[in-house]
Amino acid sequence: MTLCSRLLMAGLWTEVRLTFPALSATEDGYEVFAVVDASAGSNTAAHEAAIIRMSQKGVVPVSTASALSELHGDWARSETYDAVMDIVATTWAAGDRASIT
Repeated sequence: MTLCSRLLMAGLWTEVRLTFPALSATEDGYEVFAVVDASAGSNTAAHEAAIIRMSQKGVVPVSTASALSELHGDWARSETYDAVMDIVATTWAAGDRASIT
């Protein structure tokens, strides 16, 4: 059995529900990626402070689009390209796939 050493995490209340598990996982030796645009704090300042705190402890902040793109990997995989691009487009304010292809 292969053990996963990377975690992709998000949570409501960035400052609690994401930060504490992310910091614990980092201390346990995991490489943690926090999907910051899929998380929300009780207010903007709390959200941003939590991201800074996690970053200082080695958690890597990422966006939904960047995480999904990295997971997709090979952009030559035409059978999954359209579906991945549709998801990425919905995470951007413009939502216009033509502007990102």
